[in-house]
Amino acid sequence: MSPNEQLHTYESTDGEIRDRQPEARSAKPGAQVGYVIAIIINGALLYVVRHLVEWDIVPFLTDEFDQVVPVISLSLIASVVVNGLRLAGVPNWLALVGDLISTTISLVATLRIYTVFPFDFDDGVPWDLAVRVLLIIALFGTAVALIVVLVKLMRELLNRPPITGVES
Repeated sequence: MSPNEQLHTYESTDGEIRDRQPEARSAKPGAQVGYVIAIIINGALLYVVRHLVEWDIVPFLTDEFDQVVPVISLSLIASVVVNGLRLAGVPNWLALVGDLISTTISLVATLRIYTVFPFDFDDGVPWDLAVRVLLIIALFGTAVALIVVLVKLMRELLNRPPITGVES
């Protein structure tokens, strides 16, 4: 085995010679469709979010909505990028790093929406309370998702074969 081959392979416990860094796997057809759909939906949402105030079609949005548009946009863009990475078949650890970044941005976006609260409900129904409760549930769920992604990433990185130098 040449030194170059030693850098890129390792001997597994069953004596087989395997690649250290497996090639990027292409996503299964069903997953690919899901990634494409997610990209399209997030792209459409990005367009809508950026135009909601100027369209003036949602009566309960306040002018403060402009304060949350950038972070909501960033969250949607991050989701598009991560789904694009998965569609391209990047290694799982890289897609998980993308998920970690995207989920963190989503957590920040939800927190920003909660703190700015760009809604004004005038119809006498306590929608303010209901929306705040939903935002708290979303914050909790996103925080749990962040922990799950972090654990998956750690598992992925810890289960990778070690990279050692070339033995002489």
